[in-house]
Amino acid sequence: MTKQYVKFEEENISNFHLLLEFLQVANPPISDSFRWSMAIRDKIFKMNTAYEDVFRQIPVWYADHEEMKKTGHGSTKEGVILALRYETFLNSIYSLCEGLAFLVKEIYPEANLSPHFNKQKKAFLSQKKSVDSAYADILSSLDWYDEVNAIRGEATHFLSGFITISKNGEPGYFNQPKGGRKGTPPEISKDSIEKHMQEVYHNLDNFLLRFGDHFIQKIDPDRRVPKICLLDGKEYVGARERSLTDILNHRPGVCHTPLYQCPVREICDAFKNSPKKPE
Repeated sequence: MTKQYVKFEEENISNFHLLLEFLQVANPPISDSFRWSMAIRDKIFKMNTAYEDVFRQIPVWYADHEEMKKTGHGSTKEGVILALRYETFLNSIYSLCEGLAFLVKEIYPEANLSPHFNKQKKAFLSQKKSVDSAYADILSSLDWYDEVNAIRGEATHFLSGFITISKNGEPGYFNQPKGGRKGTPPEISKDSIEKHMQEVYHNLDNFLLRFGDHFIQKIDPDRRVPKICLLDGKEYVGARERSLTDILNHRPGVCHTPLYQCPVREICDAFKNSPKKPE
């Protein structure tokens, strides 16, 4: 039986994901960079999962709501679950941004930056602006994050928010702030959590793209990093070394394990480029 092989190639990858790919060769070095790269990828996956969970719960909530209208009684369980998933989505964004703040703190070790995103953001927009004025400009457009932080902060530390019903029957969200934090509105009210989530998701995606475009400059473009490049269906069987310059110029890099009998070595350009070939 012929084995099936899967090759891993980078196509149309954003600078944000390239930044994570090459975090190990950032300048200045970032402590535990490999773990942080994996953690931020995981945080993005969790955020996407939380986003999808809300949309899966909305029809469940809606069916339960319609049944309650017919019978005049019922449980609020599905509404509580929907509020939980909405708050979880917002909290996953908070967690992701906390991870990014740690990277920025490592990139500017002499600036004495807070490792917390909200405090770091405020600092960049005031006394720390000279540390990186271009990044400060990016942060200045993050009003949406302030709202996300306020909603998730109130639900985490104070009163629980609950699902409301808009005039057109959509699930909304309401909470009465008790924390008294600066910038928190007197009440938190959303007519449509679906619309709010879509807006937040779009704004976050734009921020990550700008973050990557800016901080990709901190990567040494010529230092190669080994990455898995081949999978045979059971275990990883091959790796190659590529630099940021290699990827941007569509160059194959070099084989990381040239003495390993890779099943596609005869047609692999990275293997051909390897300075150490098998005897």
